[in-house]
Amino acid sequence: MGWLALIFGIIELLQIQELEAPFKIALIHGGLNSLWVSVFTILAGVQVKYYPIMPVPSLAQVIIEIAVVLMMLYSNFLGGELVLKHGIGKKV
Repeated sequence: MGWLALIFGIIELLQIQELEAPFKIALIHGGLNSLWVSVFTILAGVQVKYYPIMPVPSLAQVIIEIAVVLMMLYSNFLGGELVLKHGIGKKV
């Protein structure tokens, strides 16, 4: 679902005027969320090779997942700011 959200986010980004302040916020928001989706895709790829008997994740993997979720909170805050403060994505 994250990859689908990225596609629609790119469509929204293309509709923002490049000189506006929301454009910079949207680039940071999109860039960070692209990074987080990529990290989770890599982690899923590491685990899926063991399917159907999935081992318990290593401590490093759990720490990475927790860190990415916490950083995702910030990038999603930026997304909320785009919608609520700047009206991006709302029909007028």
